[in-house]
Amino acid sequence: MLRLPNRLLVVTFMVILIPCHAAASDCDSSSAKTRFPNVERELASWMVRTEAEISPTLLDKWNREFCAAAIEVGQTRRLSDRAIDEKAPLVIRDFVDREVATDRKSSAMGAILLDKLGTPAFARPIAKVSVKIEMQYAHDVDQIVVDGKAYRRAAFLVLLPGKVLIKGMKSGTEVCSAELTLVAGVAAKFTC
Repeated sequence: MLRLPNRLLVVTFMVILIPCHAAASDCDSSSAKTRFPNVERELASWMVRTEAEISPTLLDKWNREFCAAAIEVGQTRRLSDRAIDEKAPLVIRDFVDREVATDRKSSAMGAILLDKLGTPAFARPIAKVSVKIEMQYAHDVDQIVVDGKAYRRAAFLVLLPGKVLIKGMKSGTEVCSAELTLVAGVAAKFTC
């Protein structure tokens, strides 16, 4: 007959499952738009509401920045992409409004996201990366062309800093043009 010892040593193995999100570096243009579709929708809505045009490069940059911030916040707060995407319109509106207002400080996308989720975050102001060009029209213009990229007639443009050639067009004919040097965070004006 087999006797068992009075004390049994029970060994327990615990398996801890940690949800694994894609790294922030996985926020390329197409995956950022797929994971957080409200970002692109709100950027488009913001442009219509403010009668503005934003350069495609900035649209892509801000989409990827939101994605990276969302992944980081999602991992630390254990939130789904969907839960974070629901806050995207509030975050984008606040972020872009700050970016184009010369009298307001910019704030990091992640800090704004945390604030909209109800967790105030310490946020140091960050340097602005864009330039707001206020448009004034003396001529009838139906299109603005900046360095070969066409935009609809707008109250203002939001572009990256640097030298640009800007033209006002009417039915494909140039009616005005100027070369501007744009500095991040400093508003510019173009009269056509």
